Amino acid sequence: MKSDKAWLVPRRYKGGYLDDLDGRSPAVRGVKYVRACIESDLGGTANISRMESSLVDRSAFLIYLAEETELAVLSGKKTINITEYLSVVNALSGLLARLGLKRRAKTLSLKDYLTSAKPEPSSAPKPGGDAPNKKETPL
Repeated sequence: MKSDKAWLVPRRYKGGYLDDLDGRSPAVRGVKYVRACIESDLGGTANISRMESSLVDRSAFLIYLAEETELAVLSGKKTINITEYLSVVNALSGLLARLGLKRRAKTLSLKDYLTSAKPEPSSAPKPGGDAPNKKETPL
């Protein structure tokens, strides 16, 4: 039976809905956290196309949904419809396969690398100072 309701299409598309949601909700915080983890695995937001970003958002939601469902089942609070659950898992599997299951290296500029470089531990020998004397060999 067809619905008589007309779809309301927004006049303008606005992506990135997760950033506009109120972060006080545990569900929103959970999805945002999962999204940040996936983005990091893909080399950071600078290395992700808009299409990949859309897949990341869908994947983050499905991961959060699957994990919350699994937690509720394992703690005895909920029973699940296995068909719906497997549908979520299969959709998630397809999205993750499209994104790639391996981590990508994050590309850094020299400036970014130098500003993020950690100082050497104090126990490391200083150049020309605390290193033990080596016996010089003639050339």
